[in-house]
Amino acid sequence: MSPPQPPPPAAVARYRGGPWHGLVIDGALALLHPEVSPAVAGELWLLAEEGKRLSAWVEYLARAGIRTLPSFAMVEAQEDGVRVLVRGEVEVRCDGQIISGRDYTTWREELISQPTEIELHAAAVEAPWWPIRSGVVGAAQLRAHLSAGPARATLDDEADLELTVARM
Repeated sequence: MSPPQPPPPAAVARYRGGPWHGLVIDGALALLHPEVSPAVAGELWLLAEEGKRLSAWVEYLARAGIRTLPSFAMVEAQEDGVRVLVRGEVEVRCDGQIISGRDYTTWREELISQPTEIELHAAAVEAPWWPIRSGVVGAAQLRAHLSAGPARATLDDEADLELTVARM
């Protein structure tokens, strides 16, 4: 048995290894189903680096149609809280609340106003938590402290996910 691991600094996300694609960038996390290609996961991470998140990520994943959307969980710190999008078999956990996208035709969306720590769970694993600041990793779980913050520069339509659905 390994000794207990000290928690990494608050600005560092943590992940437990697994077959899902974990995307980590300052202020946002995502877990994408393993059927998403590594190339697509990398493209989404690059979009995030450019400041395009949530609706741009969903639009990119759904370009072949809404029925083709894989399971995913995406969270992003925004001015009014942390926006959560979840679809399929993955869960988002925060402050004792579990947000699941099971049984939703598209995805479930929630706004958490004052979260402490956000966890994205695709599978139960007993593995060490590894620190990561930014990148794409093979993961079963992601964890980070995200909180509401100043608005960041975005595309005008990125704030309204209903536009994304309408475009599809």
